[in-house]
Amino acid sequence: MKILIVHNHYGDFAVGGEAMVFRAEVELLEKNGVKVKTYERSNSEIDDFNYYKKLKLFKNIHWSEKSKKEIGFIMDEFKPDILHVHNYKFVLTPSIFQAAKDRGIKTVLTLHNYRLMVPCGNFMDRKGRACEKCVTKSPVNVILHRCSQGSILKSSLQYRLYTKTKDELNQLIDLVDNYIVLSKFAKNKLSQTGVPINKIRVKPNFIDNSAIERYEEIKKERAVFIGRLSFEKGILQLIKMWTNIDYPLYIIGAGPLGVRAKSLASSNPNIIFMGEMDNLKVKKFLRESSFMVFPSTLYEGMPITILEAMSQGVPVLASNLGPRNELIENGVNGIIYNINNLQSFLDGAESLITDRSYRKRLGGNSLREFNKKYTEEVNFKLIEKLYSRLLDEK
Repeated sequence: MKILIVHNHYGDFAVGGEAMVFRAEVELLEKNGVKVKTYERSNSEIDDFNYYKKLKLFKNIHWSEKSKKEIGFIMDEFKPDILHVHNYKFVLTPSIFQAAKDRGIKTVLTLHNYRLMVPCGNFMDRKGRACEKCVTKSPVNVILHRCSQGSILKSSLQYRLYTKTKDELNQLIDLVDNYIVLSKFAKNKLSQTGVPINKIRVKPNFIDNSAIERYEEIKKERAVFIGRLSFEKGILQLIKMWTNIDYPLYIIGAGPLGVRAKSLASSNPNIIFMGEMDNLKVKKFLRESSFMVFPSTLYEGMPITILEAMSQGVPVLASNLGPRNELIENGVNGIIYNINNLQSFLDGAESLITDRSYRKRLGGNSLREFNKKYTEEVNFKLIEKLYSRLLDEK
């Protein structure tokens, strides 16, 4: 089996959650003997374009004959059985799928986010809150509510791109054989756009747990937040809610709200900012913590931080949005709280803080759930089955 795996990075080649998942999946396939070739482009290339080249790119942003021709050369040389794309926006465009179809090559598209479903790529308003007005009412709401960074101009551009994306989606229905989404929640959202449900496959993210140490039996009495310090990650709400809790909360990460978050927490000695840490230190810190808090106001895709916590036997206190309840069964391997109900959060935190045996039971169940669903071994079986079934189809 030969797989051509393609990714159009949004920015730097080395950073971002999608880039991490892309590379992890490539390594997983190669480790299991699958012959893989990768082709990567980046939107950061656009920064070096002159005015006329940028204008030409924008004109062809939904269909590039150049990208179609370039990837066609790679296909002719490598002769893959399957083209698997993780992202094609904005340098590559959907034309790369046509190149595969012209050669009788099966096609797969992984959707890491909701970019094909809503104008801003996430079900989110400008204040970072979950919102579906563009779906339940009209996409023009992205302009009316200035959902793209509070700017009418940027929101109008997002609306324009989205109207074209709807045309793209109609093209992709014929050009893509299978869509991979990360959760049943995402499958339902994608099917609402008109994509046939029999083309949508659920394959969650995974993490390499081969080097993970056995989770600590004795935890330090502390909670931890790991993530970007931004509106949509719920950091300000978390700090406000924690004023009602007498227990250490360590915050790992950086972001645009770093200064504001520190100012808001300045009168609370229980909140300690750790800044950014390298991945190994983060894992060790997480492993030794009592529980992790995940207060995101976004639906999210499949948060790697939650998987990391599960792999370490650390229970998670998470907001009740998106596919979180597919990862966490409330009261069994973690706690789901109502994001609109402060008492729901406080009750969840109190149960984890005061009842060590309960906390330990949730952590043990969390680790078992991880081993059952989110390891490399399980994920390879899922993708191997998906590829094999696709190749068997006529």
